[in-house]
Amino acid sequence: MRRFFLLFLLYVPFLGSAQKVSGIILDEDNNPLPATLVFNAKTQEKVNTNLNGEFTIVAAQNEELRFVRQGF
Repeated sequence: MRRFFLLFLLYVPFLGSAQKVSGIILDEDNNPLPATLVFNAKTQEKVNTNLNGEFTIVAAQNEELRFVRQGF
């Protein structure tokens, strides 16, 4: 199973308010991981990373984001 790393940029200026969260998911060789599912465990909002491993999702502070990637 390949490991992957998450480069995660979070900007939440106000406590409790939902904000856009953006990041890039990379593998251990710093290659982007497209089609990785990113979802907010509380709101059930789901997005997939693009071809460059980038994603943007709405989340509030302390909400859990989960990342799922099925590989070969």
